[in-house]
Amino acid sequence: MFQIWLGIGEVIEVGEPKTVGEAGNQVLQFKFLTYDTYNDVRTDTIHQITVWGKNVTSFITNHKAGDVLEVRGLVKTQSWIDNKTAERRYRTYVQATGLKKVDLGGLKMLLFKTDGEEQMLPFN
Repeated sequence: MFQIWLGIGEVIEVGEPKTVGEAGNQVLQFKFLTYDTYNDVRTDTIHQITVWGKNVTSFITNHKAGDVLEVRGLVKTQSWIDNKTAERRYRTYVQATGLKKVDLGGLKMLLFKTDGEEQMLPFN
């Protein structure tokens, strides 16, 4: 069983591409910021996104830190035994299957409701 993940957010840090395995597959990891607002409190979440194969070259050519993207992918979990503590460790990440730049156009403000009143706040 697998879980499909979809998020719209901002690329905040891009790692260096690496070549792995005998087949020479390329892999790239980047940090992706999404947020949610509930009761006027913003909660930021940083996701680890992994891109494989031909998508690595496409990502490097077309995207950079600061870009707003739609990311589609599969939720994956790795586990390993920590050599120092002998404890099992886990890492959950999104393996990207699709990336699309989100064009905000001239959108500079976001409509936000507080106490039933509508306000225009900067979109950032």
